[in-house]
Amino acid sequence: MTIYSIPATESFAYSLAEFSEALAKTNRIPLSSIKIYLPTRRGIRTLQEAFLNLSNGKPRLLPIMQSIGDASLEEASFANISQTDFPPAIDPMRRQLILAQLLEKAWPHEYNYQQALIIAAELGTLIDQIHTEDLDPANLENLIEIDDFAEHWEITTAFLQLILNELWPKYLASEAMIDPGLHRKLRINALTDYYKNNPSNNPVIVAGSTGSIPATRSFIKTVASLDNGLAILPALDTVMDDKSWHDIEEGHPQYLLKILLKFCNVNRENVQNIKTEKSDDARLKLAAEMMRPAESTHEWQALSDPDAAGYIINGLNGITVCEADNDHQEATTIALSMLEIAADPEKLKTATLITPDRYLAMRVQSILRQWGIDIDDSGGTTLTNTTIGQFCISCLNSLQDNQVQPVAFLTCMKNSYAGDGHIANFRNTIRTVEKAIFRSVRPHGNFLDISKLNESYQTFFTVMHDLFGSLNDVQKGKHNLIKLVTAHLKVMENIALTNDKSGAERLWSGDDGEALAQFFTSLQAHADVTPDITLKEYSEIIKSFISKQTFNKPYGTHPRLSILGQIEARMVHADRVILSGLNEGIWPPDTGFDTWMSRPMRLKFGLPSLEQKTTLAAHDFMTAFCAPEVFITRSKKTGGQPTLPSRWLDRLRTVLLAAAIPLDNWPHARGLIYTHWAKTLIEVKDYKPITRPDPTPVLERRPCNFSVTEIEKWMRDPYWIYAKKILKLRKLDPVDMEVGAADRGTLIHNTMEKFTKTFPNRNLPDNALEKLLHIGKQEFNSHALDPEIHGFWWPRFTKAANWFINHEAEWRLQTSAIVSESEGSLTCMVKGSLYTLKGKADRIESRLDNTYAIIDYKTGSAPSSKDVNSGISSQLALETMILEDFGFSSISYRPDTEKSLYYWSLSGTGDGGLCKLAQGEKGSDTSQLIAEARSGLQSLFESFHNSTTPFLGSPDPSRTIKFEYNDYAHLERISEWSIAAEDGEAA
Repeated sequence: MTIYSIPATESFAYSLAEFSEALAKTNRIPLSSIKIYLPTRRGIRTLQEAFLNLSNGKPRLLPIMQSIGDASLEEASFANISQTDFPPAIDPMRRQLILAQLLEKAWPHEYNYQQALIIAAELGTLIDQIHTEDLDPANLENLIEIDDFAEHWEITTAFLQLILNELWPKYLASEAMIDPGLHRKLRINALTDYYKNNPSNNPVIVAGSTGSIPATRSFIKTVASLDNGLAILPALDTVMDDKSWHDIEEGHPQYLLKILLKFCNVNRENVQNIKTEKSDDARLKLAAEMMRPAESTHEWQALSDPDAAGYIINGLNGITVCEADNDHQEATTIALSMLEIAADPEKLKTATLITPDRYLAMRVQSILRQWGIDIDDSGGTTLTNTTIGQFCISCLNSLQDNQVQPVAFLTCMKNSYAGDGHIANFRNTIRTVEKAIFRSVRPHGNFLDISKLNESYQTFFTVMHDLFGSLNDVQKGKHNLIKLVTAHLKVMENIALTNDKSGAERLWSGDDGEALAQFFTSLQAHADVTPDITLKEYSEIIKSFISKQTFNKPYGTHPRLSILGQIEARMVHADRVILSGLNEGIWPPDTGFDTWMSRPMRLKFGLPSLEQKTTLAAHDFMTAFCAPEVFITRSKKTGGQPTLPSRWLDRLRTVLLAAAIPLDNWPHARGLIYTHWAKTLIEVKDYKPITRPDPTPVLERRPCNFSVTEIEKWMRDPYWIYAKKILKLRKLDPVDMEVGAADRGTLIHNTMEKFTKTFPNRNLPDNALEKLLHIGKQEFNSHALDPEIHGFWWPRFTKAANWFINHEAEWRLQTSAIVSESEGSLTCMVKGSLYTLKGKADRIESRLDNTYAIIDYKTGSAPSSKDVNSGISSQLALETMILEDFGFSSISYRPDTEKSLYYWSLSGTGDGGLCKLAQGEKGSDTSQLIAEARSGLQSLFESFHNSTTPFLGSPDPSRTIKFEYNDYAHLERISEWSIAAEDGEAA
């Protein structure tokens, strides 16, 4: 049996190409007569490039190269037709759709179809694993008989037995198809049998496989047993001592190779190394030392020996470790290291980023793209991260449940694929509609319903109704998949239409458009096995499937930089190999859990443990770690959360400490320069702290008209008045704004106004509560479709209404007249200029004791007595001033009467409401409060009737407007200058 290994320090593809050429010369046969089997198609392309480089780009006939899993079996078909005459594999998407139906029917109370699809994908993976490991589903019955498992697992196993032994095989038989996992296994077995029965006269090589699955192990053993056959293993550790080799367990990078050699009955000593004279044995020894099995880690105590320390120091040559503070810094560090290679003056050096972290890979791509460098990612681009993918989803989500979804609709209309809709100035119109219609509480209904809200936009929404017409027909009920896909695509093409191009021409061209078109074609092909579903279910299914669809750019990327996954990187050679995402849970990955079987169940059934992920990840890491120049990165925080370094980095640190390697010689020290560069890119060295804003507009631009509520804002933050009254800025409401406290206040105020105007007399009707609730119901019905209004606020209102009526029954015994929502104003002269103050009082009462009560309804918390007495919360005092100046035309005011100021809380919490004196029981009397308010208002007007008086931003931090209620806080830049003020750098 002939087995070789290419050490991890060698370029696998180049070494294999050179070995193949030498083999052809030795046997005096053409290179093209050699057949080479590789694990992946990417490996074939890499080996082809290696042969091309060896010939300096000259064309030549290359060996026959095939991927083991994709072998076409032409030779086997000639040898034995029955051996390869097996059914085709079922499409994985079709299998997922069918299994989802079986799951939904079996557990109707556990899953809906959308949830079942997710679980079905995992069930498909389990089915393929069972075939791959050559297990018999009938043995599942043995698991049911085991008492160690919880009842949940017994139920799950019983279901698996029903599905895998009865329902699923019957369906496959009826369709004359088999599972993809079984199909691959049969093809590999057929190829194995072919070589057993038809030994090749020319060399056959199987290279780069670790034999992780039984069928591949058998194939490797068969080929290696041929007279002209041989196997070439990737990165077999031949420097590890025998004791450590014996102690290797799952999770070690050599575990699968150890299993393979044992299966082939070959001792490690009999495996020949294919290496050059420049092979770095020191790096191999360092890697072996790092990955010692736990049973022999006590040997690290001997690393303090000078000889041991010497080979460790030599093994560190070419290794750089960068520990970044966060995700962005890690991505920037990687991008800088790749930029360094791209800047190679001879344009010969190459760099490859290897990472399982797709999010990190996208960030690196984004940063390099900012610098004008576009690099290829073998993982491809997910359709959901493309413009057309977002357009596809937003079109679908714009109209759901016969309701326009504002965020999705605006996302769709602002997408670059959106055409003009035959509307003049389409983009400007969209922005206008957004401000007028959608930047507020969501308007309820479809496009035609919304068109009735504002005559100015009837034409626009009528056009939108026509564009989304095909989705209107599927808003209700369940529909077959073909109808839903057709309606969806029709809407996309309608919206994408322009004056010079059809929607189809714009959408289905380009790499991403073609990928999306292929997806929909495939989906429609499986409509016959998909149940009728609702539009909402269809939307979730589309999002789920598209998130897994990827495509690659065929050209236009950097020729010397690339991003690879671990499997694709096994055969790739690069001058700089960057290993990134070295955190626990990323590399190695979290082993997770199996939805269908517990770990003990998998063990008893014969499935590989979940730790095999770690084994494969460890082998890929150590293979890449032994490259001549290695750049390793990790982030100390991800998404703001602390991370743990990969166990392999911890082992490297332990080895360096045990060998007493000086910190200056650690690879981490070399990484500091790159993290420093990354920090420097965003570091601001020279800055001037911002000061508190203090604009001083000329007198002519200073306002003279105010509302009573604006006075309090003015006293708390003069800049607020400057921004609103002088700059005339208005905050844009959010799109699809949630109903907030202001809306609740409006509902309550409107209800109380109508009730008191309907029943203004001192005696309430007998059914007063019923009348109040009826009025409230009419007001709340304006938000009939808002679940929060009726689910949360209405119960609170009913509680507040009960308190209100009980309180009113006693309160009104002393009431002679009530005036609700009365508007009034007063004027005063300041240095020849007329100032006007306007206000609207919630409720002013004339009492039987010849006094007045001024009442303000509060649905939130009422102002504190301290703020009222200090003049900060001055609304009621100012309204009383207007009353005393005969400013309320609807009220016949009697001078020289006492007045009381009240807050009535109608929050619906506690007892439902509360009545309290505004200035508190021990506060200043009303006449004194009014006199102080009058004097303060006059002083305020006079002070700012001066072009040198600044509208200072929040002069007193103790009484400033709360940040979340200050519409101009960002313009005032409070967060910036207030920090400086705390440091004493600003006043």
